[in-house]
Amino acid sequence: MLNNKKKTSIITPLYRGKTYLPGLLEMIVDNAKNAKDITDVEWIIVNDDPNETISSLENDSVKISIINHATNLGVQLSRIEGIENCNGEYVVMLDQDDLIMQNYLTSQLSEADKGDAVICRVKQDGRDIYESDYTFDGLFIRDKYLSNGNSIISPGQVLLKKTSIPLKEWKSHILKYSGADDHLLWLLMLSKGASFAPNDNVVFERIINMKNNCLDLESLYLSEFEVLDIVLSNGYYSDEEEQLLTNYKNEFVRSELNKYSKFNYIISTLNRILYADNGERFSEIVKEKMTDKHLAIYGGGVLCKMLISILTSYGIKVECVVDRNHEAIEMPLPVVAPESIPNDIGMIIITVYKGADEIKRNLQSHNREMRIVFLSELL
Repeated sequence: MLNNKKKTSIITPLYRGKTYLPGLLEMIVDNAKNAKDITDVEWIIVNDDPNETISSLENDSVKISIINHATNLGVQLSRIEGIENCNGEYVVMLDQDDLIMQNYLTSQLSEADKGDAVICRVKQDGRDIYESDYTFDGLFIRDKYLSNGNSIISPGQVLLKKTSIPLKEWKSHILKYSGADDHLLWLLMLSKGASFAPNDNVVFERIINMKNNCLDLESLYLSEFEVLDIVLSNGYYSDEEEQLLTNYKNEFVRSELNKYSKFNYIISTLNRILYADNGERFSEIVKEKMTDKHLAIYGGGVLCKMLISILTSYGIKVECVVDRNHEAIEMPLPVVAPESIPNDIGMIIITVYKGADEIKRNLQSHNREMRIVFLSELL
């Protein structure tokens, strides 16, 4: 009997990422098993760290190939090399710290006949990121995508038809700065008439941590400008669409920089907490402020999760997390609305970047006896 299943190739650029391999293998194998009736899966690992050799991996459900680089080439060339060496009709570029759900492949492939690229929704910090910070529908309206910039959060949320990838053009524009090579690819695809199709299922999770390359903000910012300069100087778009891109470029500092300022705040705050003593002094200050009171943290984001981890390691219990979007946040402890804070909470730390004064006034309206402190007061 002939095997008419199409093959899917998963490309993973790896840099100092050996520790990620077991988790990646488990996720990919789970997906391969769940999708075994509709696709065969191969996994190509492109190891871009010349100081760390990755030996062979074997699994009955997934064909695994490993490419070890003798020199560091960067993520863009690693992705390109993986695609050049893959055999799949469909391609997924999965980063080493990405998370995909067990039904990722079956969900993405179910929409594969609707476009050259299938883009799924993304979870971050327990919530659909397109419900707050980004627009999902705008991804699929050409003029809006060109006007608003790249709201594809990660290449890992995209299932690509290999034949629709403009490898020649992508390879001819290797970026000096790392971070926006995927945006360059999406713009090159659109310039050639490629279509993007939505997958309304949340089957991809974005993880932000201190080692995540996307937090190299200066490089990311410069990389975005580099991409726009390449596209605008090579005649890929009509005059009208070039004007849309030019308008976006001119607005980039004002609109996009706010997002990067938020990340800068997160990283600088964590650096101040962890510097020299891994958070011990910070934890002592929190204890002094608490006296015998129970503690809660406002804001269910990255800082909140890091604070819980740091404080717990020094024996300080966080009773709950408070956030107005409490229903959408997943945490290993209770998440409540501001009006539902337990009566035994005596102190709350506000971790959010914007609107902290308004949040404090709102919390005080529900409980005037509770001590409310800004995170900056504890640094």
